[in-house]
This record gives sequence, structure tokens and C-alpha cells, in this order.
Amino acid sequence: MRLLPYFVVSQTDEDVQRFITEYRQALEYKCQVAHFLLDTIDPDFLMLHLYGNDQICHWLWHVIDPSHPRHRKEEAGRLLEVVLDYYRAFDAEVGRLRQRLGEDTSFFIVSDHGFGPVYKAIDLNTWLYEEGYLALKQSPGTQLRRLWWKLGLTPNSISFLTNNWVVKELGKLLRGRLKDANCGAVDRVQQAHNLAQLLLSFNDIDWPRTKAFSPFGFGQIRINVRGVWAQGCVEPGAEYQRIKQEIAGKLRALMDPESGEPLDAVIITKDEVYHGAFFDEAPDIFFVPVNGKYRPKSAGFTSNKAISYFFGMTGIHKMNGILIGQGKLLNRDKRIEGAEITDLFPSILHMMGMAIPEEVDGKVLQQMFTEEFLQKRPIRFIAEAAEPERPAREQPASQEEEEEVIERLRDWAILIENGPAK
Repeated sequence: MRLLPYFVVSQTDEDVQRFITEYRQALEYKCQVAHFLLDTIDPDFLMLHLYGNDQICHWLWHVIDPSHPRHRKEEAGRLLEVVLDYYRAFDAEVGRLRQRLGEDTSFFIVSDHGFGPVYKAIDLNTWLYEEGYLALKQSPGTQLRRLWWKLGLTPNSISFLTNNWVVKELGKLLRGRLKDANCGAVDRVQQAHNLAQLLLSFNDIDWPRTKAFSPFGFGQIRINVRGVWAQGCVEPGAEYQRIKQEIAGKLRALMDPESGEPLDAVIITKDEVYHGAFFDEAPDIFFVPVNGKYRPKSAGFTSNKAISYFFGMTGIHKMNGILIGQGKLLNRDKRIEGAEITDLFPSILHMMGMAIPEEVDGKVLQQMFTEEFLQKRPIRFIAEAAEPERPAREQPASQEEEEEVIERLRDWAILIENGPAK
């Protein structure tokens, strides 16, 4: 568990290479496990998640993209081959898995998103505060942190400092601590938690006076509805609908103050995309970046400006992913048009001869399968069981609750390291 890649602090090539090496080792280990499972239990279904591609693109996109503002020719000259070596190893491991499987096994390569550059961020909680939908406590501690925040003491400003050569030198001195085996993941969480107490955060929100907030997530906004949230203040019905449409309308009209251009995003309400038993669990509003130029942030108050330059990551998710398949049940050399990520689950169930729950999103990708298979195996559906009622949800954890969780994690980490008492 790591809060962020350590090279973001140290800014050294050595740590970038170590970062990539660790993900290459994880790639090789996971593939070894996959081969072991195939050899020993011959599973009906096996899914292998390889995460390194995602993280390398997030943190090192500027190395592989000469058009990115943070691209440096000298840095790319030193690190590009290191990045490409990871992808060569990835291709080789995937190739070995594919070669061992016969035609009776269907083999898929799937990604739920693509990748590209990110330039700016929109802090949704900062925007909601500016627009009057989010309120802060009146306590002296919160007002002091608010003053620091207004003066520029924010996570963004701290990230910006890592580009300063003085801080780079300090970061190099910290490398030993960051790589110290005695400093475990829980300790790092505790250190970050302690630092966060100096900054404006979710602990400073006055929930009974807050109409909307953006919890930890990717571009999600939730309305603080009475009876849904423990400290809700918005009445369900007309007031809820008014506030939801009001916020969505303002976001659609939002312009970048620097360029004067509209934000490269689509604003969606839950009613437009969700249905079914879990409809009430969905966020009320989504800020969905179309091309990733503006990344939504929901980690508190990362900047004192709603729209700011993005520091840290240089790559971000794009909407289009990949679907590649091979096997005797699948059409050869067939391009599948209109496929969506939600289509995979019902398609795999059908391929395995299982009935599809009626309420499942997505469709069976019939164009993916051979005519012979489709004729022999008609699509079957099954009704879903009713869901029980859920109690009102709690607000995000308080400072005391966070500290209790961290202490429990520390206890579990000690137990895992030392083993249970005998």
C-alpha cells in the first residue's frame, strides 16, 4: 500500500526505475500464479488483473508523450526505454498465456478505459463551496485552516513545490525514509493523516448546513438529502430536484477562467443513466471528462481555486477501452461495433451457458459469437430477488473515526507480520 509513488517526492531516475521494476515484478508474479492455477485446478473462469499499465500511464505519461507540457527531452531520453521495457515484458507474458490455451478456451484482453494526457483539475468541493452549496464549520480550528487555505496552503501548492530544485534535494534526503522497510503502509497512512490535520478537509464541513458535496470518487456529487444521509438538510422531492438540476446546469455553463472555453466534460444526473435495485446508491450528479483535459478531484479541498493546473499525475483515463478475443466460439477478424463495458458480464455468462439476471445492465454481444454457437445456445434470462431496504447512510468519517480505523489497521498489520498468537 502506497499513498503515492515515492519518486514524486524524490524526483530521481533511480526511484522511477524502481517504481517500474516493482510493477514488472508484480506482472511476472501474477502471471506465475495464473499458470499455477491453470495447472492445478483447471478453472472454468479465470480473470487476471494487471495494474502496472494503469499506474505507469498515470504518473509517467509525460515521458512517452512529447506534446505534454511537462515533457522534458532529457528526462525522456533517460527513462523512455525503461517504460517501454515494461510493455515488452507485458506483451511477452500475455503471449505466453495465450499460447498455452487451446481453441476450446476463450481468451480476452480487456481494459475498462483508455489513456491520455491531463492538464487541469476541477476541485468539485471548492466549486460547491464557492457556489454556496457546501458550508464550513465556524469553529476556530476550521476558520484557521480556511485562512491558510485561502492564502494558498493546499495539497496542490505542496505538489507544486516538488518541482522546485531545493525541494528536489530535500526529497532525495527523504528517499531513505520512504524506502525504509520499517516504515510500513499503516505508518505512512498515519503520517499522511497527521499532515492532513493542518489542511482544510472533510472534517471541516458543517454537514447540517451543507446541501451538496463531492465524496472520494471520480467526479461524483451527492445531494445531502434528509433521510438519506444522517445529517441531511435537503428535503426529498421538489427541493432535491431543484438543487440537483441547478448544480448540473451551473456545471454545464462553467468556463475555464484562464482560456474562456467551456470545460471538456459531460454533466449527467443519475436519472439519465441508472435504474434498478441500486438506483438510490448512485451519486446524484456526475462530472465526466470527455478527453481528460479537466480531471475532477474529490479529495477534500486540493486547491483554493475551482479550476487549477494539475500536479502529480500527467496521464488520465479516456472513455474508450480495448476488447480483444480469441477462441472457437468467437468470430475471426470481426470488429465489434458499439460494445460497452457493461456488455461483458452478460456476454460471458451466456458464453458459459448461464442464465442472465433480468436487471443486469448491458447486452449479449451477439456479433462477437459464431452463428453456429448462437443457434445452439439461445440467450436465457432469470428474475432477480428483491433487495431489502437500507438504512440512512452516514456522512464521511470524522477525525476520531479515521484515527480508530488507522489503529485497527495497525493492529491487523502487526498480526499479519507476526502471525496469530499460539
